[in-house]
Amino acid sequence: MEKTIKEFRVISFNGDIIGTAPRPDNLAQTLKLLVKLRRNDQYEFVGDGLAIPVLPVLGKDNNPQQWWSIKNYEILSAAFRHEVEIFLKSFSPYLPKGERELEPTT
Repeated sequence: MEKTIKEFRVISFNGDIIGTAPRPDNLAQTLKLLVKLRRNDQYEFVGDGLAIPVLPVLGKDNNPQQWWSIKNYEILSAAFRHEVEIFLKSFSPYLPKGERELEPTT
């Protein structure tokens, strides 16, 4: 049995895609994990005199009920992924040495 992973939602009419949106459960789960990471390490940032990283946002306000054209959704998704990667890299110095894969770069 093959499992299909549904990463986003699509509205189509006569075979043409007219709108795309994130799956609410996927976006919520991602943001929940990022919030937990931020909460757990916020004092290390403050102790080092650094600003606590801002959570990434999909679109204007992380609204999973917002629908976009496929091209706009691809752009927003790529930007969101990039923001998540930058967010995660900022935590790299606070991981135990064995768990650090990449040092933060600019």
